[in-house]
Amino acid sequence: MVRTVADVPSYELASVDSQDNLISAIEIMFENDYSQLGVERDGTLIGMVSYRSISQVLSILRKLGADKNLPGRTVQIAIEDVEPVVEPTADLVVLFDLLAEDPYVLVDDPDQESLQILTNYDLLHYLRDSIEPFLMIEDIEIAIRTLLEEAFPDDLDTELQNFYEDKDIRTPEGLTDCSFGHYPQFMCQNWRQFEPYFEENGDFVRRLINEVGDIRNQIFHFRTERHDPDVDEALLDFAHSYFADRISRTQPS
Repeated sequence: MVRTVADVPSYELASVDSQDNLISAIEIMFENDYSQLGVERDGTLIGMVSYRSISQVLSILRKLGADKNLPGRTVQIAIEDVEPVVEPTADLVVLFDLLAEDPYVLVDDPDQESLQILTNYDLLHYLRDSIEPFLMIEDIEIAIRTLLEEAFPDDLDTELQNFYEDKDIRTPEGLTDCSFGHYPQFMCQNWRQFEPYFEENGDFVRRLINEVGDIRNQIFHFRTERHDPDVDEALLDFAHSYFADRISRTQPS
């Protein structure tokens, strides 16, 4: 599946008229947390005004000693070109180069009545949401492995090999060869060693690890038919905090 610009949320571009006062445009940007606005003339977009373009104009006006009459200036004095513009079907990768040069891009979506705007913050937020589950799952697995090492401080790799050699799952060469399919079975059948770390019983821990493993498989293999992002995010948040708390109990005070 090729990710496109359309996968990143964009928003309708807010605009002001070219004859509007520059100060009022700045107030609109400040009040609505906009970094830029479109500039229209007779209902047609002719350019953009942004904090960047305003800063540049102010610097020039100060240098020329003409900044005192700023309240009388219109947005036209700080206008910049309408670019870059991308189509929603463009490969997502194009955003990295464009947003490295400009803080925003405009999206020309034929299904929308007006241009949409997509900022570097929008892309960063999208990437965070995309990457965060992978990082959380990795942290959870590291915590589980730490618990295994704490519970079996002497030659854990051999313990794992002996345990799984007659099981209906691949025998791991050691801890780093284990997966979410290995952890719950080994922990539950050796619960006496793990019980001091948990208030809950082994069945609870087994089901929790299995749920994390299922989410991991769905994400890593792009299986979205059973993927409920809200439910999965809540479960990963819980598991992440839960196992991190178990680890904190093993650390010396």
